[in-house]
Amino acid sequence: MWMAIEDTSTIRRYGMDGGGRTWISLPFRGTDLSYGRGSVWALSEADTLTRIDTGSPGRTTKRLTGTPNEVGISGRLAIVTIPTLDRLLVFDARTMKRKGPSVDLAGYPFGIADRGSRVYVTASDAHKLVELER
Repeated sequence: MWMAIEDTSTIRRYGMDGGGRTWISLPFRGTDLSYGRGSVWALSEADTLTRIDTGSPGRTTKRLTGTPNEVGISGRLAIVTIPTLDRLLVFDARTMKRKGPSVDLAGYPFGIADRGSRVYVTASDAHKLVELER
């Protein structure tokens, strides 16, 4: 299990025995974690997305436009909700380069889930579950 530790702005990994060790520090206090494509993905309160390769101690950080809420990994894509701007940002999970323009999604996009080639995003102000195809 991976956990963002707010007090120290680090990510800690817990093993099957419950023991933990500090894995890597984040540039700012972590707000959301996701795992996919062999990496841990973290959002930080200073509007950043960080990818941490679990096979090495390296990290790559990108500054985001707007305040992110959740990051989800779907296939080869990293998808970030920016609720205050009613947008989704989509990145290539390998290169961390943007994949096209932001996706407008009215209704305060908040949570992300995926199944196969489908991505589901909650639009909490609109009381909707929006289905997207990647």
